Amino acid sequence: MPENHIKVPLGLPETAVIHQEISPAGPIRVVVGRMTAQETCPRCGHVATKRHDARRRIKADVPIGERAVTLVVIRRRFRCFTCRRPFSEPEPICGERRRLTCRLREQLGHECRDRPVEHLAAEFGVSPTTVRRARQEVVARQNEESVAAPAILGIDEFSIRKGQRYATGLHDIDGRRVIDVIKGRTQKKVQEALERLAHPEQIRVVSMDMAGNFRAAVQEVLPDALIVADKFHVVKRVNKAVRQVWRRLLRGKPKDDPLRKNGRLALRAYEKLCPADRATLDVLFRDYPLLRRAHRLKEDFRHWYRRCSAKDARLELNAWRRMVADLPELPEFAALGGMFDRWQEEILNYFSHRVTQGVVEGKNNLAKVLERRAFGYRNVDNLRDQLQLAN
Repeated sequence: MPENHIKVPLGLPETAVIHQEISPAGPIRVVVGRMTAQETCPRCGHVATKRHDARRRIKADVPIGERAVTLVVIRRRFRCFTCRRPFSEPEPICGERRRLTCRLREQLGHECRDRPVEHLAAEFGVSPTTVRRARQEVVARQNEESVAAPAILGIDEFSIRKGQRYATGLHDIDGRRVIDVIKGRTQKKVQEALERLAHPEQIRVVSMDMAGNFRAAVQEVLPDALIVADKFHVVKRVNKAVRQVWRRLLRGKPKDDPLRKNGRLALRAYEKLCPADRATLDVLFRDYPLLRRAHRLKEDFRHWYRRCSAKDARLELNAWRRMVADLPELPEFAALGGMFDRWQEEILNYFSHRVTQGVVEGKNNLAKVLERRAFGYRNVDNLRDQLQLAN
């Protein structure tokens, strides 16, 4: 190469550049070979020094700027005097039977985090299957580095195709990473996924929404783990009762009734309302005392979640439930009794560990973004690899 050219180090240990060709339009061709004078026979373990022959192998490497780089690897074969048979020297640049260098496959795997597979395949001149395999290699290395079981496990479902196909994610809440994604949401599928976890005895807390199939699977596989019902889903059910009261009061009202427009303010957190909205809501409550009562019950429940201690949580929840049971004019809140009968212990466990599904919901939103970018995933394994790559 002329001296006025920029020299880029090859960055491959024990490898020497034998020759290089730079054409105006084509890729940069670099002929390389290993520098070792002897190799160990893989069959008998003896050292061989006699060179039998050498063959050229064409490999793709990481591009330099916008120029593609092709490595012409001179791969030698040695003859072992002990077993009298030739053998090929190791291939650390690409690996056995690979046409892309290890570092190019690693670059493809990492770039899958931000770009679609089809776009990468077209840019680098490889097949989409090759890009997916590179992504799997990167994900496998990441999983090997994070082999410890999580102390706090999150379980939640998300839709792949709304109303038709669902997947379930297992999450490390403390590590903010996706452990596994399985097809389906049945108890059997979740139980099989939990049984595959490494060191499940290390899991102390499992956070979930109020899904009976998830709870049954955890109780079967992780009997010592404490189940925590997600705070957001519990408050959402109480907020739904307020919405039902509002809709009941709307029946028969004209379109210009203030309840239709301003009643939505009762669904929002009171501390987040501006002074004008609070004044509007106070005026509305004077005309609709039932809505005022429903709103007060909802805010008291939210206050219980925010301020109550583990010592007093059970007493205050039972007092709130008795207050609701004494209000026959609000059957929407009385209907919440079934939820508390089935899930009261899991709801109260929140006050011992203060665990929520916030990280899990964030990963679910990421899954939806990835699905839109890929125009949907038919293969859950590809979606799992993409989510784990984003860890």
